Amino acid sequence: MGFRLLRLHGHQVSANVFEIFKNGSKFETFVGQSTEAVTGMFNLYRASHVQFPGETILDDAKEYAINFLTQKRAANQLLDKWIITKDLSGEVGCALDIPWYASLRRLETRFYIGQYGGDDDVWIGKTLYRYVAIELLGCLII
Repeated sequence: MGFRLLRLHGHQVSANVFEIFKNGSKFETFVGQSTEAVTGMFNLYRASHVQFPGETILDDAKEYAINFLTQKRAANQLLDKWIITKDLSGEVGCALDIPWYASLRRLETRFYIGQYGGDDDVWIGKTLYRYVAIELLGCLII
């Protein structure tokens, strides 16, 4: 997520940072991990959308993440025990159906508000809150 946010806000970050997560043709969050987390792969998928020409590591990352998330989606296993979220499967499904480069920023922000906001759900994790705030600020600036 950090890579993606830094790139979206104009910072120069090398895509080679993903080399440490690559193990052959697979991408792993932690070395020796037996099962991969959906949120980790989802963040890898989203990071792969902010690539520049010639960054083949991000091409590989995108292909691997799409395959992983599509298989999990087909098996109805878009759950992650390490993160609390209202509708991770809906968020991943939306991202797979409408890639980031084809989405409209205002509509994407409205989607997040619908996903995580509401009258009966006043708590929200700091990370998610900050992410939504950053996305909202981006919409207001544009």
